[in-house]
Amino acid sequence: MCSLQPKKQPPSGKSKEEDEKEEEMMVSSHMHLKPAHRTGNLDKAVVLRRIRHRKRINKVKSAVQALLAGSSSGETS
Repeated sequence: MCSLQPKKQPPSGKSKEEDEKEEEMMVSSHMHLKPAHRTGNLDKAVVLRRIRHRKRINKVKSAVQALLAGSSSGETS
């Protein structure tokens, strides 16, 4: 889920109704992502396990890519 947050502009002499209409039509360059589930903080152990798992996956992926790159360059000779 995401919501747009418009840039803050200096106040002008316009009425609240005009300001509200402009806010509805504004396009912003800033985006704030909200979490889909509001169950509270994540467990530290879960976060650390995800980080370790991601590191292992990246190591394996880079090893396989290096192996494939090394074997493909050796075949061209």
